[in-house]
Order: sequence, then C-alpha cells, then structure tokens
Amino acid sequence: MRRLGIALFCTVALLFIWLGGHSVLFSSLYRLRAEAAPVNSVGLNVGGGVSVAVSSRFSVLADVRRVYTGHVEVPLTVTEILNPSEITMAQDLDFIRSAMAPAPGPASMDTSRMRVTVGAQIRLFAAQEK
Repeated sequence: MRRLGIALFCTVALLFIWLGGHSVLFSSLYRLRAEAAPVNSVGLNVGGGVSVAVSSRFSVLADVRRVYTGHVEVPLTVTEILNPSEITMAQDLDFIRSAMAPAPGPASMDTSRMRVTVGAQIRLFAAQEK
C-alpha cells in the first residue's frame, strides 16, 4: 500500500475468464485501484530526544520515536480500472465490485512506524544571562 496525499491505495488484480463460441476460452486481466477507508487504532508512542549545545547559538539534535499500533483491518473499495486499453470485453465498475464481493478486503495492515530525526538548531538571539 502506498500513501498518496491522505488516501491510501493499492493495486488489485481481477481475472475474468469466459467461454466463447466453438469452446474458445477468453480472458481479461483487470488491474484495479482500490482505496482504503480511514481507520482508527490505539497504540503506544515511545521515544526520546537529545540536544547538544556546540556553542551559545548552535546545537545538534537527534530524536527517535516508535509508534506501536499493531494490525488493523482496512476496508478496500475499487475506484478505478488502471488498464482499460488492455481489456478485451470491458465491464463497468459496479459489475466488477459485485463480482468481487466480498473481496477485496479488508486488508490487514501494520500501522506501526518509526521516525528518526537528526538536525541542527541555530539560535538567532542568544539567551541573555543575568
């Protein structure tokens, strides 16, 4: 799955096979875009950061965070046919959705993530000492 803006999406394949005249087998492979519905999960955020002053106006910082949320079930909805020019006998999206029911999905995703930040901090105005 990939993140594009706010919506998550993935590519799903569907193969239609049908018997034509004179017992000839035909097929069409659909590449479909499926979007994931938003889901909420509860997790644990663990991490910490360090900032080391090199001078009165410059410091180096590092931060590590790990968010544990576990697996969530994400419902998928087919939204687009990605290869319409390659399909012999095209079907509309409603027919494809009904043919795939109850698939696709839900997809099982691990939404845990880790963030590492390393940077420099420059103070334009040094703190005045009293």
